[in-house]
Amino acid sequence: MYNNSGRRGAGHPHEGTLDASAIDSKIRGFDVDSPIVVIGMGQLGTLFADAWIQLGQSTLTIRREQRVNQDIAPRAVLIATGEQDLPPVLASLPHFWRSHVILIQNELVPQIWVPYTDQPTLVAVWAEKKPHIEVHSLRSSVVFGPHTDLVADAFAAMNQPLSVAKDYSDMLLELSIKNIYIWATNIYGLSNPGSLGQLAAEPHAAVLESLMAELCQVHSAVAGYYCAPQRIIPIIWHIIHTNADLKIPGRSARTRLERVMSAVHQHSLATPELSRIAKLNLNQE
Repeated sequence: MYNNSGRRGAGHPHEGTLDASAIDSKIRGFDVDSPIVVIGMGQLGTLFADAWIQLGQSTLTIRREQRVNQDIAPRAVLIATGEQDLPPVLASLPHFWRSHVILIQNELVPQIWVPYTDQPTLVAVWAEKKPHIEVHSLRSSVVFGPHTDLVADAFAAMNQPLSVAKDYSDMLLELSIKNIYIWATNIYGLSNPGSLGQLAAEPHAAVLESLMAELCQVHSAVAGYYCAPQRIIPIIWHIIHTNADLKIPGRSARTRLERVMSAVHQHSLATPELSRIAKLNLNQE
């Protein structure tokens, strides 16, 4: 089946409602009352939806701008929108959906989800799917929360590695690693585009080390818990060394730098390396 954007799914093309007559008979065991709902059909949303459909799971795909049918009692709700769209999407969900959310965004911190749900399933996703490139993982993705089993099923269908965090604190650490990695490689890559492998060589390595330490400081202020550079930075270096050919920066690099500098100013942080990069790329003093 396809939704009205032409991407594969099991949803009806109008306003996110579910029409049993539109369900492909090849999708076994379809439960019109308790589907897995996927909101946002970009690369990751499509990847998860296809994995669950492959497994015969009832799956309803909804574009971010569509209204949802509040009569549906979903089994789980994967929100696969960009990080900037996450708060308004969470706010728009029916209240009884919120305890079933699965969050996979970059830059996840508790302040984003706590106003809406106290029990999300959190995933630090290291699997990537780019146009014309097969899905691959930079390292094992990590999950924690009520819908861990559903996420594990999807990763197994994708044939990608997944680990389960031992507790909530461990999951917060994994999110911190992902966030610092995304910030550091994108922000540094604005002025030094190329590959991850180039970052491990001088003069880049020393500058990137300083930048990562500053970003741990920013993350601690934004997230409300301590982001220990001595634990996080060596893990990021390992990721960089084992994915040396990966190109940087990403297409959202400038936006990420803007968000980080907003946090720097909000919390009055001293970040000389970040300030230097912002001056070069954002015309900020």
